Amino acid sequence: MTIQNGIPEIVFYRLPNYWEIFSKLDSQGIKLVTSKQLGEMLDVSSAQIRKDFSEFFTAGKQGSGYNVKAVLNLLCGILGIASDEDKRRIRINLYARQLVRATMRPNMQEVTEALIRTIATL
Repeated sequence: MTIQNGIPEIVFYRLPNYWEIFSKLDSQGIKLVTSKQLGEMLDVSSAQIRKDFSEFFTAGKQGSGYNVKAVLNLLCGILGIASDEDKRRIRINLYARQLVRATMRPNMQEVTEALIRTIATL
């Protein structure tokens, strides 16, 4: 099933995770990032990153990585992020999903950390 711009539903639901990472990279002044680096940050394979990005971004160059600003701008457009309120909405959604996942694990520290991140964005 596709949701928007022909992007498969499963990929669309991962976009907020990518947006969060690219926002952090941009705020740190990082200009390029490889799929390997992204995979390490998100604990997924670089192949999964490349496959997901092929659904909505075609400007990555093999061996040189993705332009952080270009991907971030594209993700903002796809996710409808135009204001600080939109950013807060996406972060709350992202952290709430992390909280739900954390509650499925027996580690209460993960639950507490996810809850603190969610509350901090309110």
